[in-house]
Amino acid sequence: MRGDIQTPALGEYGYEKWGRRYRVEVFLLEVEREFADWPEAGVRKREWVTFRDAIRRVEEPKLKYLLRRAAAELAAPVR
Repeated sequence: MRGDIQTPALGEYGYEKWGRRYRVEVFLLEVEREFADWPEAGVRKREWVTFRDAIRRVEEPKLKYLLRRAAAELAAPVR
């Protein structure tokens, strides 16, 4: 995807995977173009969903919070 990253970051969260700790910063991205092929296309699925569906699918509590915050900033009510 190509677009404009909105700064500052909405926030960050951490998680562990394969015995390592990772820190992720979350930004809003205003998408200008979506590409049919991308570097991780063979291992990741891309899907556009509503904030409501994204919040339901995500297990990480801090990421759920950040998605709610993003919805609020974009005036996209989530119930």
